[in-house]
Amino acid sequence: MRRTETTRPRLWRGILLVVLLVPVGFVLGMVVGAPLVPPGSGLAAGAIVVGYGLIGALAALVIGVVMAVRLPLPLLRRAAWVALTGMLAASLFLYARYRAVQAGRAEPGIEKPAPRPDQSQDAAPYPRPKTAGAEDAGQLY
Repeated sequence: MRRTETTRPRLWRGILLVVLLVPVGFVLGMVVGAPLVPPGSGLAAGAIVVGYGLIGALAALVIGVVMAVRLPLPLLRRAAWVALTGMLAASLFLYARYRAVQAGRAEPGIEKPAPRPDQSQDAAPYPRPKTAGAEDAGQLY
């Protein structure tokens, strides 16, 4: 390939576009994939969501490379700006979600038990199991 004046800016703008699109694809994959996780997944739910994020990042990588090769330079510049805007929006979304979880307003999957009227605030939220002591050993059988 013969070097022209547009080869170097095209290369850097293409790299910038791909680097900006991959995290956006990761976040979009996680946001789209999170509702698809089955309710009884337990600890595997996080890994499933990250898997959806990786699929989204891979799709964004392929789309970014195709766009970097096929788009003319002015459209490549515009696409890089759109990708930067998407990256900032994804970062703001993740930060807002993090703040909401830290504040306790949106704890996903964790419900705090309501205190009983006869229970003080200092007591444990669940009753302690009764254990058989030495004097109760005869009552177990």
